[in-house]
Amino acid sequence: MLKNKFYLYGNDAEATLPAHLHLGKYMLNKFKSFGDHEAIINAATDERMTFKELTQLTVDIALSLVHIGVKNGDVVSICSENAFIEKIIIFGEPIEEAIGFKEFLTQHANVDDFDTAPVNPLEDAALILFSSGTTGMPKGIRMTHYNYLVVLHTWYSEIYTDWYISFGQTITFFLHQMGLALVYYNNSDEKKYLEIVQDYKIDFIASTPTGINLILKQENMYDISSLKSIVVTGAPCDGLMLQAIKEKLPNPMLVYQYYGMSETGTISSPRRAPGNPPMKSVGIVRDLFVVKILDLNSRNPVGANQRGEICFKSPSLTKGYIGGPVDCFDEDGFFKTGDIGYYDEDKYLYVVDRIKDVIKYDSFTLPPAEMEAVLLQHPAVLEVGVVGAPHETFGELATAFCSAETWSHGNRKGTLRMPLAGGVRFIDKIPRCIGVKVDRKKLKQML
Repeated sequence: MLKNKFYLYGNDAEATLPAHLHLGKYMLNKFKSFGDHEAIINAATDERMTFKELTQLTVDIALSLVHIGVKNGDVVSICSENAFIEKIIIFGEPIEEAIGFKEFLTQHANVDDFDTAPVNPLEDAALILFSSGTTGMPKGIRMTHYNYLVVLHTWYSEIYTDWYISFGQTITFFLHQMGLALVYYNNSDEKKYLEIVQDYKIDFIASTPTGINLILKQENMYDISSLKSIVVTGAPCDGLMLQAIKEKLPNPMLVYQYYGMSETGTISSPRRAPGNPPMKSVGIVRDLFVVKILDLNSRNPVGANQRGEICFKSPSLTKGYIGGPVDCFDEDGFFKTGDIGYYDEDKYLYVVDRIKDVIKYDSFTLPPAEMEAVLLQHPAVLEVGVVGAPHETFGELATAFCSAETWSHGNRKGTLRMPLAGGVRFIDKIPRCIGVKVDRKKLKQML
């Protein structure tokens, strides 16, 4: 079968997957092999847990779930912040029919005597992940054992580090499978974030454009010279910002941005790209992926340097959503991402913005992410979100919300100049959806 000249193809070699295709067994075997290496560190208290301890706790939780009647096909929901808590003190009357974790955790067994329950790897859900909710209510994404093992193995050989800070459950899975220690902190205090990098000599972080901007503007107050790799994801990041962070830090730095979704993992990456990928790009299409760009009006595939909706196929793609089907596939079976992007003559992929976020001004379309990238270059702007304000004549006017806690009133008026027809507004903090993305719905409610 001939390849389509408008499609981008990743390497179609088969992924090297474990024969059993069982996510639980795979992670359990990995944890056991790392023994007394540190797995989790609470930066607030310096409490630590080894992989050996984490393995034992994992086995005890699994047995305790079986003990209370949980079986294959049941769904267990976890509603929690990141936490490593040994003792919980409760004041007040206990809730009827609810038990505490200590009362629940009644079963214990030797790890070597434990075996995982059998599964159908192609059909049984291993995880239900939730989308960020940027365009509506968060959706429950059903990932089978096979889906998620493909996701994990496309990352396996790309990260070389010892200690890391990241966000999101998926990246944590990626790096724990390699025996790396996760340092976490619940509070969103930006200064503490950099202090953790300094104190724990973090060498890898997965961050957002906001996190990168924070590092750029920290004025050398912290020693973050231990950093060797920075992955940017969650939103498009301007190439100038990535180049600036690379020049700011002393070590030879790997600074790059990935493109992916909860529904499938990482779609593209610069790490295996030939030559020197442009900083603004998200690299080349990953193994086992096929990507096409569809014109927003005609829905036909377009060629290099033409913008449209990014669509893809992959064996790591979700089996579907909880609660029923969602219109997310085209007639050829490609998943419609809802993202605007394009590729260049060298097949490097670029992400512009979400289709639903694009501001329609008169006869022009204005991607908020591109305007945010310009605003973030201002030394006093730490966070920014741009949305369209309704207008009778022009449709929408680009309006910026800036988080500028350190600015004086005079600075606000005198130092920011940009042709934003809707103006600039100052708020304490930019609201964010589940995860890290700017909550544009809430910003529009503030107009």
